[in-house]
Amino acid sequence: MRYALFGVLLLVGCGDDDSRLPPIEGTAWVSSTSEHCSVAVIFENADAYRWLYTCSVADGKPTTYVEDGTFVVRDSRITLTPHSASCPGAAPRTARLSVEIQPGSGSLTFGDLSFVKIAPGAGDASGWNTGCFDATGAFMPGPLASL
Repeated sequence: MRYALFGVLLLVGCGDDDSRLPPIEGTAWVSSTSEHCSVAVIFENADAYRWLYTCSVADGKPTTYVEDGTFVVRDSRITLTPHSASCPGAAPRTARLSVEIQPGSGSLTFGDLSFVKIAPGAGDASGWNTGCFDATGAFMPGPLASL
């Protein structure tokens, strides 16, 4: 189930190609997807993103799917193009995007997911168990690798 959810979740990002949306370079966002899992997206600069789908495990060390790539926004739609991932087979995705940013807070919505703005710096996955979640939710370790 997590694997199927993961495929749906990889539909986020933003940039400044669409003047109706506020720029989100240098921002980070999080959405709780279940009691034990969450997804975060970090927009590191004008066209780079980092995606983290993280679940807690019994030993307390997070298990995380990590994806790095570039994004483009046109007409309130975003396309994510992964360049490296901890799971093989990541492919470009497009989704509808809505962003609101106020001083100290903000929301990012697309599809059925709603994200809240968090402090930048959440994207460091060093020391975490990176890899893939299969269709049953089992985690298979794997390094972040070029696609």
